[in-house]
Amino acid sequence: MSIFSQISFVRRQREFWLFLGLFAFLALLSFTGVYKQINLFGLQWFSKFNKTQATEVVVIEAKNLQQQHESLINTLSAYDPKGIVVYSDVALAQDTGSKHDAVYYPLNNPNLCLPETQNWYGSAVSIIPPPQPCDVLWDVLFPEHGTYQNKIIDYSLSYYSLPKFTAERVLNGDVFASQVTDKVVLIAQYSPFALLNAPRTFTDKALPPVYLQAFIANNFAANSFIKPLDKSIVITFVFIATLLLLVWYQRNTTLINVLIAVCMSGLLLILGFAAHYWYAVLLPIGELITLIWSTLLWVFISLKWSEEENLQSIITLIQQRMLGRYLPRHFLEHPEPWDGIIQLVNQQLNLDKSIFLTRLEGDHRVSEVRALNCQLSDIVEMRRDYERVPYSDAIKASGTIKITRVFFKDLAENEQQYIAPLMYAGDIRGFWALTVIPQKHFDEQAFIKNVNLFAHQIGELLFHYKVFTTERKNQKGMLARALTFSLKAPLSHKIKDAVSEMDQKLTSLEHVFNQLQSASILYNLFGQIVQVNESLEQFARRHGLSVFDMSALDLLCFCTSMDNEVAKGKLRYLTLQRGKVVLPIYLDNHTYLLCIRTLVKGSTGLNTSTPFETSGVLFEFIDLGELLQQVDDRTEFVTQLSRQFSSDDQVQFLKWGEQ
Repeated sequence: MSIFSQISFVRRQREFWLFLGLFAFLALLSFTGVYKQINLFGLQWFSKFNKTQATEVVVIEAKNLQQQHESLINTLSAYDPKGIVVYSDVALAQDTGSKHDAVYYPLNNPNLCLPETQNWYGSAVSIIPPPQPCDVLWDVLFPEHGTYQNKIIDYSLSYYSLPKFTAERVLNGDVFASQVTDKVVLIAQYSPFALLNAPRTFTDKALPPVYLQAFIANNFAANSFIKPLDKSIVITFVFIATLLLLVWYQRNTTLINVLIAVCMSGLLLILGFAAHYWYAVLLPIGELITLIWSTLLWVFISLKWSEEENLQSIITLIQQRMLGRYLPRHFLEHPEPWDGIIQLVNQQLNLDKSIFLTRLEGDHRVSEVRALNCQLSDIVEMRRDYERVPYSDAIKASGTIKITRVFFKDLAENEQQYIAPLMYAGDIRGFWALTVIPQKHFDEQAFIKNVNLFAHQIGELLFHYKVFTTERKNQKGMLARALTFSLKAPLSHKIKDAVSEMDQKLTSLEHVFNQLQSASILYNLFGQIVQVNESLEQFARRHGLSVFDMSALDLLCFCTSMDNEVAKGKLRYLTLQRGKVVLPIYLDNHTYLLCIRTLVKGSTGLNTSTPFETSGVLFEFIDLGELLQQVDDRTEFVTQLSRQFSSDDQVQFLKWGEQ
C-alpha cells in the first residue's frame, strides 16, 4: 500500500483525529506555560540536592538605615570589598558613597538599575531585561559573566549559606575581614519576614527583595544560570515522543503501560537532575511527564472506546445469529430447580408417587416442595427433622432405604415406600420419598440401584445450583457491585453469555455430528477438510486411508476408481448445479453408499470467502450391511424395500437381504 493510500485510509479513522486532538492539547499546554508548575517543582527538587555554599555576596541589614548609612559605608570600605550596593528606595546622602570607590545606589540612580524577574506561579525564576535603557548593576560588578537573558536563576545556594550580618555587628567590628574583602555587600533596611519551609525559589512576599537580588548577584558571580531548552526543540521532541508512546502503549497491556509510565517518569527525573547538576540545563520535566501520562490516558480511553464498540457489535451479531435457533435454558439459570427435576423423574422412572423435600438452610429440618402423582399433603409423617428416622437412616445408608411404617396416605395394598437422600460431597440438599407397586418381574435390588443413581445426580445438581445461586447473590449485592465497578453489567459478561450460548449450540451440533453412524467428512471448495466425525475416523482406519492428506478429488478417485477427469466432472456438477450424487462403493468386502452433496451457504452466513454460494461438499459413507444387521425383522424390511424396484432387481435384492 502506497503512502498516499495509507494517509487516505488514516484520515477516515476516528483515532487519527483523536491523535491530532491529543497533540494539539499538549502543544497548547506547552505554549501557554501550564507546564511551568511541574517544571518549577523539578527546579526546586534539583536545587535541593545540588547545594552550594561558596558565594561572593554578603547581605547586611540595618534597623535604621538612614542613621547607620554613613557609618556602615565608612566601616565596610576599610575591608576593601568589590562593591557596596545600598538597596533602598529612600533617598540617602549619596555624597557619602562618593567619597569611596564602588558604592552604588541602584534604586536612586536613573542610569543604574537592577534586572527584573519573570515569575512562574508566584516564584521568581528567570531574568528579563529592564524596561528602560540603563546599565545593569551586576554587569558592572561581574563583567566576566556569560549571557543571562531568558535563562533561569539557580537557587542551589542555600539560604542558610548566604552570609548575613546586622549593622550593629558590622559597626562593632564583629566581622572577619575575609567575610567582606573582595565581596559584593548588599546593604538594606531590615524587615521582618517568615521563612518558608526550605524555599528554593523566592518572591518579594517570601523574603525581602534584597535576598532575591543577592541570589541573582550570586548567579552573576558564579555564572551559574540554568539554560532551558528552546521551545521549538521541545515541541519537536513532544511530537516525536507522542508518536513513539502511542505505538509503544498499544503493544502492551494496561498494567505494563502503567509500569512503563512510572519507570519513564522516574528516569526522566534522574536525567533532569543530571542535566541540572553537570550541564546547568533544565529539561522540560513538566512537558514530558504530562506527555507520558496524558498519552497513556488517551490510549486507554481510545482503546476502551473502540473495544466497547467492537464488543457491542459482536454481541449484536451473535444475538442475530442465535435468533431463531432454539436453545434451552441451562439448569442453573432456572429460577427454580425442582421443575426440571420433576420432569426428569416423570419421563425416566415408572413410579406411583413421589414427593421431594428440601433442606431449610441453616437448620436440620426439611420441607416438602414438589409432588408427582400425589399431593404435598399426602405425607403422614409429621416430623421434618433429618436427624431423626427415617431420614437419618437414609443418610447413614448413603442411599435408598425401604420405609416400613406408613409415610404416605392412601397406600395401595401392595404399594411399597422408599426414601433416598439428595446429597453431594457430604452436603445434604434434601430427600426424595417415593412409592412403587411391584409388578410380576419386579427386581427390588435393580430398582434401588437405579433410584440411587438418579438421587446422586439430583443431589449433585442441587449442590451446584446452590453454589451458583449463592455466588450470583453475592455478585448482585449493591456493596459488592459498587466496590467491583459492576453497577452496570459489563460487556465482558454479555460476551461471555453470548459465547456460552454459541458454545453450547456448537458443542451440541458437534456431538450430534460425531454420533452419526454414517462416516461423514466435509470439504470446502478448495479441497480442504473442514470437519470429520468419529465414524469417518473409524472408516479411515479400517481401510487405511490418510484422509487428512487427501483432497476431495483424491478421496473420490480412490473410493470409486474413477478417472481423474470424470471425478472432476462430478465435483464440477455438484458445485455449479448444487446437486447430489449417490455412488456404490466396494472397499475390503464392505459395501457402502457414497452420498455426495453440496451445502448451500445460508443468507445469514458469516463466511463470505466461499465462492458459488456453496459452503462445502459433504461426503457420507453409509454402510448398508451394518445397518441391515441391526434391523430386527430384516426379511420384512427387505421385502418392503424391494417393492420399489423392478422385478429382476427385486429378486437380486431379496437374495442380498437374506445373506
